[in-house]
Amino acid sequence: MKKEGESLDKSAVREVAQKARQQLEEMVQKNLSALHACRLSGDDAFRRDILLKEEEQRGTLTLCKKAAYRFFRELIAVRYMELNGYLPYRVLSSQKSDTVEPDFLAHWLLTHQDTLDRDALFTKLFQKTCLSLASQMPDYFPVPDEMDLLLSLSYRKGVVRTLCDGLSEEEWLGQVELIGWLYQSYHLQEKNAAIDLYAGKVKMKNLTAATQFFTTDWVVRYMVENSLGRVWLEGHPESRLRREMPYYLDLPEETKRAPMEPRDLKILDPCMGGGHILVYAFELLLKIYSECGVPPKRAASLILQDNLYGLDIDERSRELTAFALLMKARSCDPDIFEKGVILHFAAIHHSRKIDKEALHYASGGNEALYDDLQKLTAAFYYGDQFGSILNAPKVDLKALKSRFSVIRGEQYPDNLFRMEAQRKALQELWPLVCQAEIMGQKYTCVVTNPPYLNHMDKPLRNYVDKNFPDYNNDLFAVFMVHNFDFCKEDGYCAFMTPFVWMFIKSYESLRRFLIQEKSVSSLIQMEYSAFEEATVPLCSFVLQNQKEKYPGVYLRLTDYKGGMEEQKKRVLYDSLHPDSKDRFEASLKDFGEIPGMPFAYWADRNVGRAFREGAPLGKVAQISNGLFTCNNQRFLRFWYEVEPEEIDFWCEDESDCRMSGKRWFPYNKGGAFRKWYGNQLYVVDFADFGRDICAYRVKSGQSAAMPGRQNYFQPSLSWSFVSSSTFGVRYYPKGFVFDIAGSSIFPPKEDRLYRLGFLNSSTAFQILGFLNPTLNYQAGNLALLPILESSKKEQIWRLVQRNIDLCKADWDDHEISWNFNGNPLLKTGASTLQEAVKIWSRQIEDRREELRQNEEKINRHFADLYQIGAPVEVENKALSIAPPEPEKAMKGLASYFVGLLFGRYREDHFQVKSVSWESPCKIASAFSGFLEKRFGETAVPFAASFLGRETAEKGLETYFEKKFFAEHCRLYHKRPIYWQMKSGEKEFVYYHGDVWKAFCQIAESDPQSEIPKSILSSEIPLDRSLGISQNYESYQEILRKIP
Repeated sequence: MKKEGESLDKSAVREVAQKARQQLEEMVQKNLSALHACRLSGDDAFRRDILLKEEEQRGTLTLCKKAAYRFFRELIAVRYMELNGYLPYRVLSSQKSDTVEPDFLAHWLLTHQDTLDRDALFTKLFQKTCLSLASQMPDYFPVPDEMDLLLSLSYRKGVVRTLCDGLSEEEWLGQVELIGWLYQSYHLQEKNAAIDLYAGKVKMKNLTAATQFFTTDWVVRYMVENSLGRVWLEGHPESRLRREMPYYLDLPEETKRAPMEPRDLKILDPCMGGGHILVYAFELLLKIYSECGVPPKRAASLILQDNLYGLDIDERSRELTAFALLMKARSCDPDIFEKGVILHFAAIHHSRKIDKEALHYASGGNEALYDDLQKLTAAFYYGDQFGSILNAPKVDLKALKSRFSVIRGEQYPDNLFRMEAQRKALQELWPLVCQAEIMGQKYTCVVTNPPYLNHMDKPLRNYVDKNFPDYNNDLFAVFMVHNFDFCKEDGYCAFMTPFVWMFIKSYESLRRFLIQEKSVSSLIQMEYSAFEEATVPLCSFVLQNQKEKYPGVYLRLTDYKGGMEEQKKRVLYDSLHPDSKDRFEASLKDFGEIPGMPFAYWADRNVGRAFREGAPLGKVAQISNGLFTCNNQRFLRFWYEVEPEEIDFWCEDESDCRMSGKRWFPYNKGGAFRKWYGNQLYVVDFADFGRDICAYRVKSGQSAAMPGRQNYFQPSLSWSFVSSSTFGVRYYPKGFVFDIAGSSIFPPKEDRLYRLGFLNSSTAFQILGFLNPTLNYQAGNLALLPILESSKKEQIWRLVQRNIDLCKADWDDHEISWNFNGNPLLKTGASTLQEAVKIWSRQIEDRREELRQNEEKINRHFADLYQIGAPVEVENKALSIAPPEPEKAMKGLASYFVGLLFGRYREDHFQVKSVSWESPCKIASAFSGFLEKRFGETAVPFAASFLGRETAEKGLETYFEKKFFAEHCRLYHKRPIYWQMKSGEKEFVYYHGDVWKAFCQIAESDPQSEIPKSILSSEIPLDRSLGISQNYESYQEILRKIP
């Protein structure tokens, strides 16, 4: 048996489940096909007819999937039971490690004469086992029916071997959670097909597949220990239970409550899935009963009978939960199956097929009962779709249960109508009574991992909007509110959910509800990508159903990468170390001091002061979202794609734009992290102040009014909407239109530099983290930043201006800048290339060091001003000026030379007649000549040492023929301006030259170039306004594929 805390091998579980599914579905399809052709008589013929009729009604695929899953469910249950000693014999395997023949089969052959072949007999014995178990666990093992005709097993191969050999026997011992993991892995195909959680809407039929996650073990333990375990300790502070709860978080002040009897501790999971939470609750309750002197054998049935309750919309979840809990009980009490314990787990049924005749029969002429049954059918019309967020009506449950006891005993051997009415009452109405009873109670603890779903189908969306209008962003938020309706006053609700509700604006109503009405006992915020089962940033927390009396405990694990195992280690450490740096204590009332009430539990107390005393940035500067073109592919280009003379780089306002006659204008589209200056790459088709964009917006259903238009072309401060792990704001001079992904701030001119300094300070980043610690920094977040003024503004201005100058010089040293005016190695004045690289590297390092020192001075200033945290030292990797890389510098020099050759640039030291095409071999030769003339004879081998690994001349030739184009495409964002032929001498052609003429000349001088006559016979004119990608496609048959 695995030690406590050891994890299942999830990858092996997935592999086994997926393989078993494939094998079972293939087996079922094969057997179903065979049924069409074989001759059967008697009962088998009758059962075959039922199967074929179902196949006709539901389709072959649906029938096969249904049968395959049923057999999978039975197989994994039998495998679990045989290995844990709950069956008289092993049914699927042998206790002898060197024997494949199962023990049950071997025993049968010793005592019976049977003419069946071994595999057929093995299948018959497996079905016999399931029949025996059906009497003990009817919720899990169905009675024999027509599906049995589709089962044919072999103990020597196929699915039985997959289950027996794919997972070690140790994995099955005592770990009933394995059944749930196998179930989830079996249905992985449906889950992946159902939905991308943050993309398309989920159809009702796919809701379970799309939203069901099996909760990580340590999170389950944390939730149960800090809810159920806490309730017990509050009433029994002397209990030894604390020592057996490793994920329990001690609070600064513990609530005290009157002692409770174990049987009064009622726990509900309203989204029970595979029952993982209830399984661990069972284990903890066993320890509680033991403390009270109740032996495990007696406690097992009491726990099932009095303590555990579960709801779900999926019948399979109810079956899995029932099986899992019975297995836990069986481990304590061998006689549990004979005790007839009533389980309180319900798959919520709908009432859409119930007719009045069934209601009349079930009420037995009692008008009050009829009214109650009508209430139930009305409430649960969409029961199977809305699940436990429905409200159960108040009905006389005692009277209804009494009436159904009578119905069960009634006999109608000669009245088919009454028999049908009785069947409907028991199969369709009785489940409504059972689920209403569970949903109508109050529970000590409500613990769940609710569904995460923000794109709902219409019926669910309408219900949520109507009943939970303030919490309708996501289904998990609905459960966070609704679960308190199940919970007793001062009881606990525990959850695992995405952590977006803690911060973003759309969940502000939920935060207000929690702050004003409830209290946080504890909360764990996990690292952004810790949950491997889905790309959802998570938290887990325990809320108490009363207003806050004491501060809560919060664990901030956002810095610990390594998945849920690493998070688990930190929680175990933090539970034992109250002084851990990950651990915070916070009162909900403090969150209310920050605009939007984010759960910024790690915030310094001075944060509230800053918001009280400072003016919001949105009140001292205009903050605007930018333009949404509705079609960037049509309206945006990199600046080097279009004709330079068609770009107006210095437009000042709308009038200037309309009068310029130019088509293209600089466009701020956000981009990668960069501070101070840069990310100036795009131009937008904005002729006549965006005439065509306005028309297209209207055509696309948008308003013709362009967001932020009054600020177009004005100097601004801008940031990227989606950031990485940090935040950077850049200065943009006049002349830019700005994009929705390049949202912008327009402070008064006299405040511009000071505001930029603050926004790029570590203090601003810390405060932003309190407002929204996600990767998306929205205009609304920045508008809330508190602005405190300082008497040292001029010092900050000078530092900020210098940082802009440093980053501008760095940006303009790269040829993708439209202000590029020569390669930096050539500007050093060095006589050798080696010396040029040294001088250039020193210049870059000097810039970086000055920038770092300036940023740290700015950080210290604002840290002192705001008194929030310590000033942050600037790490080298956070600087916007990259460290010097000689290899990149050499590639840049080679690219610059190609630009000289094609007439793109001019260089006093290299006079040459520009060309519009040239071969790599000749480019390499000319580059060698250029290097020797400019830097001497050592320059060629030195450059080749970075660009190629062969001899100097050969290395340069190889670089230009095989590597230059890929490097060029990378630098120019897959929009190359130097196009390379894919055959012959692989010549380069300059995009801004006469391309067709160049192709004709290449064809004439290079017979192996393989340029088709169709291209040479008539010119395909380039329309450079269409961009490089579209023009490249016109000649793609003769050009290298863009990597």
